[in-house]
Amino acid sequence: MKLTSRKSRRVTVMVLILVMVSCILTACSTEPENKNPYNVTVIDATSDFYVNDFAGILSEDQKSDMMALAVDLDSEYSGIQVVVTTVESFEKTVVSYEGNTSTNVYDIEQLSYAMYDQYGIGQNDMGILIFFSVGDREVRIETGYQMQTYITDQKSGQLLDNYGMEYFRNDQFADGLVAVQAATINEIKNVVPANWASFIDAEETVTEQETANQETSKPADSSEEKKENDSNGGMLFGLFGSIGAMFAAVGAFIYNFFTGKKKREAEAKAHAAELQRKDDEHRKELAAVQGAHKAKIDQVARKYNSDMAAKKQEIDSLRGQLTMESNRHNDTRRELSALEEKFQRVQTLHPEFDFNQEVIDMIEGEFKASAKEVDDKLSQVVTIAADKDRIEFFTRAKEMFYAAKPEVRKYITTDVKTIEGLLSESVSLKQEFDRVEKEKQDKAVALAMHNKIEQAYNEHPVGSYRNYAVLLEVYSLFNRLTQAQRGYMPDVLLVSKFQKVFEAAQADHDNYEAAKEAEKSVKSIISRIGSADEDDRDDLARAKKFYTGLSTAEKAYFDKGLYNKLLQLIRDAEQDHEDQERRRRQRRQQSSYSSSHRSSTSSFSSRSSFSGRGGRPSGGGASRRF
Repeated sequence: MKLTSRKSRRVTVMVLILVMVSCILTACSTEPENKNPYNVTVIDATSDFYVNDFAGILSEDQKSDMMALAVDLDSEYSGIQVVVTTVESFEKTVVSYEGNTSTNVYDIEQLSYAMYDQYGIGQNDMGILIFFSVGDREVRIETGYQMQTYITDQKSGQLLDNYGMEYFRNDQFADGLVAVQAATINEIKNVVPANWASFIDAEETVTEQETANQETSKPADSSEEKKENDSNGGMLFGLFGSIGAMFAAVGAFIYNFFTGKKKREAEAKAHAAELQRKDDEHRKELAAVQGAHKAKIDQVARKYNSDMAAKKQEIDSLRGQLTMESNRHNDTRRELSALEEKFQRVQTLHPEFDFNQEVIDMIEGEFKASAKEVDDKLSQVVTIAADKDRIEFFTRAKEMFYAAKPEVRKYITTDVKTIEGLLSESVSLKQEFDRVEKEKQDKAVALAMHNKIEQAYNEHPVGSYRNYAVLLEVYSLFNRLTQAQRGYMPDVLLVSKFQKVFEAAQADHDNYEAAKEAEKSVKSIISRIGSADEDDRDDLARAKKFYTGLSTAEKAYFDKGLYNKLLQLIRDAEQDHEDQERRRRQRRQQSSYSSSHRSSTSSFSSRSSFSGRGGRPSGGGASRRF
């Protein structure tokens, strides 16, 4: 007990000493808190700043175009900056870090936050970083603190999904980054007012005025007195902090000493209860599995018993049939034995009779009787004349002859060849009758079709899209005629003339439909355009292709007013493009930015260096894997 008490006192003294030292160091320390919460330093931006292509995936033309968009946005929108950075991997992005010795602990969100903070993107936190890692196949849009008001996390994700992910998944990294940057800048121009800075400046002016008023209300101290007071205050604060920490540590130790045992007992009970709960759950799961297996076994057993019962019933039925057949066979054998016995007695009593010949004569008599019955019916058939309606009659007579047994047929005297001749002649008469009737029907159909064609041709001698529906209906009916029916058309020349009129109407109808389909596509495009500007040039050029792709005959049906409106919108868009180009050239000249940025041999890195404006990240944005 004494040994335990000594150990407790030693531990208490050590804890108090450590707490006092920590408090004194904390009070006396003047080290500022690290602004970056992730304690990581990334690679510095290039002199281009707006486009840092460390991964080398962008061409010179692409970098120049992206630089131009970013520089223009910075100039036109009071310091809003959109920066694109590509890296080979997260590992090659980190320059130094604190704590952990592995860069794998950092993800794209942490590195984007650190890079935004280190680069200081955007005036008054109005900026965006598009961070892209080739090796890790991840991309993120990191937004500034103020930019979150306009570009939310959801909107950042939509920009990546709608404009970049399809490119990135197909390893078209450069095209995807160009599209995402352009879409992001367009979105900023759509949602951020051009005079956004005036709102923030007004808020800062109010804040600065309130601060100044508070300062003027305080008594003025000399600089020396203020330094001395600050120094004395810091020492007193450190002393009182140390004493307070000492009492807090003593109290915590006493409390933990007396409550530790109860806490451990409570934890043990909770652990035992958790084990019991898991054991109960396992028992329930085991019971459920056993129940399911038992139900499955019962189901299989019931089916097996049912099948076996059916099979047993079938076997019992077959056994009954076998018994019946066996009994019948025994009866027949008994009857045969009795007949044989009688035959033997008759032969003994009358040895002079030839019983074999008697049997033969008796059987032959039965054959002759059957033959006479058939012969009587067939002899009546041969006296009837052939007719188209008696085919079935002669067919049944022929079948009657061949249905008789060969022993019976040899006693039939009627010539079956005569019956077959009557049947053949009747079939010929029926075929000729059907041919004549079919010819009458075909002629009637051909005449009716000829009248329809004649009426349509007289009413519409010239084919066009207006009468195409009427001519198509008549032509479809004509196409349904068989070759034989067409052969009975009274006027073949009229049919040829009608076909030419229909073909002309069909061609005119196709031209009309093509023109109207092109009109529909053009209207769909220009309906979304109010006043045309340079951003509408691609859409308008696509609309014009719908017209230029038409043939001369198809263009005749295209709405001239719509085409003139399209041409006017194209002229307006080109004029706006020329005006915008002129203004851009002026801004580039003012910022010493060369107008030849599209040359493949030039680069922004060899010109003026750009830099950030001190913006802070918000920790917001959106990330995507691809």
